[in-house]
Amino acid sequence: MAPWKPRHAESRKDPEREENPLEILRKRIFRFLNTRLGWPLAALVMLGVVVWAEWDGISKMHGVSWVLAKAYEVWPLPRGRGDKFVIVLAKLERDPDGSHRALISDALQGQFSNEEVEIVLLDRSIPVEESARPQFDWPCRRASRQ
Repeated sequence: MAPWKPRHAESRKDPEREENPLEILRKRIFRFLNTRLGWPLAALVMLGVVVWAEWDGISKMHGVSWVLAKAYEVWPLPRGRGDKFVIVLAKLERDPDGSHRALISDALQGQFSNEEVEIVLLDRSIPVEESARPQFDWPCRRASRQ
């Protein structure tokens, strides 16, 4: 014969078996993504969320900046609007805060009217070392580096 148990003992929740609300939410999200999108697309969405959340660490990993630079090279240049002359202003190599680029952009906008010229700011830089005609190395710059 089985030992006697009160009926209400089975209906009570065991505090050790009670699930965390975040765990319940995680299971519901995974179930939703799997049923609505299928597992390959759901895995891709989850990978995107993880990369977005951890981008500060991922962007500093070895080789990531090189891959992003090559991807930007393949990306086409933005097109100008209408029949204006377009000046594309790339990022400057030794101008991390963009102050010199802003000065050049302001000077160009002051020189030309908005009806004549459109200035497009490009989100990539062109390195000087790889150019066909490298810049002249002034003697005063050489002395300051030594």
